[in-house]
Amino acid sequence: MKKFKALYYIFKSDFIKEFADLKHYSFNYFIGIINQSIFCYLLIDAFSQKGETFVNLISKFFVWYVGRDLISEMSLSINEEKYYGTLEYIYLNTYKMEYYLLIKSLNTFLWSVLFFIIISVILFVFTSYDSRIEIGSIDFKNIILIGFSLISFLGYGYFFAGLSLIFRKISAFVSIFGYLILFAQFISIDSKYSFLLFLVPGAWVKYNISFGLIGIISLFLLFTGWISFSLFLKLSTKGGYFWRV
Repeated sequence: MKKFKALYYIFKSDFIKEFADLKHYSFNYFIGIINQSIFCYLLIDAFSQKGETFVNLISKFFVWYVGRDLISEMSLSINEEKYYGTLEYIYLNTYKMEYYLLIKSLNTFLWSVLFFIIISVILFVFTSYDSRIEIGSIDFKNIILIGFSLISFLGYGYFFAGLSLIFRKISAFVSIFGYLILFAQFISIDSKYSFLLFLVPGAWVKYNISFGLIGIISLFLLFTGWISFSLFLKLSTKGGYFWRV
C-alpha cells in the first residue's frame, strides 16, 4: 500500500510541477503549440491531395506527437534526476525505478493529449480541408492499433531510458527515432522490406495485420524495453555510470 501511495504522490507532484511550468513559461508553450500546428498543417496540406481524410491524417499526427513525448520523457527524466542528484534516492526507494518511469509517462501522456486537442482545434478552425468533419470516416480498428502503438512506445521509452543511464546524451538519437515514426506512417517502402515496419509503432495502421499479431508485437516491445532497462540499470550501477552526470 505504501508503494502505491508513494507512486500517487509522484504523479501528483509531477502534475503540479508541469502545471506550474505551464503558467511560468506560458509564452514558450504557446509558441511550441503554434509551431506544431504549422508543422501538422503542412503535412495535412501535402497528403490531403492523396485522398486521405482529415480524421485519418490527424490520427497519424496523434501517434507521432504523443509517441514522441512518451519515448523521450523517460530518458529526459533520467537525465534530469541525474542533474539534480536525486537519481540515487529514486533507485534506493521501495518501488522499482521502472514504476517511477511509468508514472512519469502517464503524466506525460495526459499533458500530450491536452496539447494535441488544442492543436487539433486550431487545425480544425484554420484548415479548409473539405473532409475534415467526416466523423463517419473514423476507423475504429485504427483506434485499437493506436492503443497498441502507445504500449509499444513505452517499451522504446524504457530502452532509451536505459541507454541514458550509460551515455550522457542520447537526445539526438531519440529525436531521429521520433521522426522515423512520423515518416513510417506516410511513406511507403518496398514490400520486401515492409517487415521492418513491425518494429515501428504507428506504421501498422497502413497494413492489414491481425489484432492478435499486433498485440503480441506491442507486448513483446514493452517487455523487451522493460527488461533492457533493468539490464542497463544493473550495468550502470556496477560500471559506475549511474552516478555520472
